[in-house]
Amino acid sequence: MTIYGEHVSEFRPRPGAAALLLVSSSAVILSAFASSLFLSLGEFFALRSWGSSSWFIHAPLARQPLISAAALTPFDLPLSLLLSAALLGLTLLLFYFAPIERSLATRLGFDTAMLAVIATGVLPQAMELILPLTMRTGLGARVPVAALTLVAISIFFVVRIERRIVETLQNLFTVETPMERARLWLLRLPAPFLALLALAMANRDFTFASACAVTLVVTLLENLAHRPRDHYQELLRPQMREAAATLPVFALATLALSIWMFGGPATRIEPRALVMKADRTRLEPVSRLEIAKRKATVKPEGPEEEKKIEINWSKRP
Repeated sequence: MTIYGEHVSEFRPRPGAAALLLVSSSAVILSAFASSLFLSLGEFFALRSWGSSSWFIHAPLARQPLISAAALTPFDLPLSLLLSAALLGLTLLLFYFAPIERSLATRLGFDTAMLAVIATGVLPQAMELILPLTMRTGLGARVPVAALTLVAISIFFVVRIERRIVETLQNLFTVETPMERARLWLLRLPAPFLALLALAMANRDFTFASACAVTLVVTLLENLAHRPRDHYQELLRPQMREAAATLPVFALATLALSIWMFGGPATRIEPRALVMKADRTRLEPVSRLEIAKRKATVKPEGPEEEKKIEINWSKRP
């Protein structure tokens, strides 16, 4: 039973299907850009600290890292893995401690955004480093173990966030049966994640596409298998009319700006990066950038002289 009454519909103001779809889809798309920008900025500072004379920001959603997956940090772990772990930690700090307004749009949009950040920023980077790839790049046995651990933690918190979203929606909708929960899931998540999956397939980014598919499967299973605990709360502006009207405009504007600036295989525009140097800032094709690739130091056993592979500069193919 909901706090607005179970059988008297006029006492149960709630959002329509279009509002749920628009707010949730906008939150997913904007969060995918935010997570991509975070990872890009991580590479941005790593390149600077590793001797690059330029700073780069690459295309959100294109996931074309300028640093090789084999580029090791001082912890002998790939940079992408450390950036993903940092992004997960930041997301969980916000999820548990950020003050949130009591309006439905804020709560639904915020929780959906946190779920999407993990699904689009953490899962793809970790899944990319699981055993088959690491065997090809020679990153060692510890990397796939760390990546699998990060994947498992990410899936756990995706389920936890989805559970909190359903607990919020039960104040407005009946969620007693699996079919009722699946209907709400169908209105919120498949459309944006399938759109991201299609974009990833067009960009030949099968890891990102797999992460989107995994997110859809685990959230659906959570809704089918688990009835949320009773968690009643007062929600302001439950119909979400303002958010449903403004968030999609902002999301579409962000998407259009990204396509215009960074291009990408799916847009038939050559991928570009924002290059910031001391004397100029401009967009340049990724294929023409010179990238500093950090190599691991090799220390052979025995009395032999220590051998080192120095940092070299190579042009991205």
